[in-house]
Amino acid sequence: MAGLLDPLAQDQQKLVDLVAEAFALDNEWPVFDYLEPRLIKRQECSRNACELPSRGRWNYGSVWWVGLGQMSQPTAETEVALTLVGMHHSNVLQPFVDVFFDGSR
Repeated sequence: MAGLLDPLAQDQQKLVDLVAEAFALDNEWPVFDYLEPRLIKRQECSRNACELPSRGRWNYGSVWWVGLGQMSQPTAETEVALTLVGMHHSNVLQPFVDVFFDGSR
């Protein structure tokens, strides 16, 4: 079983990078409708998120959206966000992880 901080598979990393880059451009999390054309298909986007390493009762992992693990497919308007673990895996947002932990001490 892969750990939360272990390197991601290439397709999983692509999803994390797309979400991070979109957030960096607009300071808003992207919706699936934005991510879908940048991936092969919507099923790939939701499948990659569901196959990311996760832990605990709430399946904490790198990517999150309302309904993750509850619906078979997200809607086009569903906002996709990165958790702190997801930000850790992103070159774009990784510096914010350090800021978060520095500020929480």
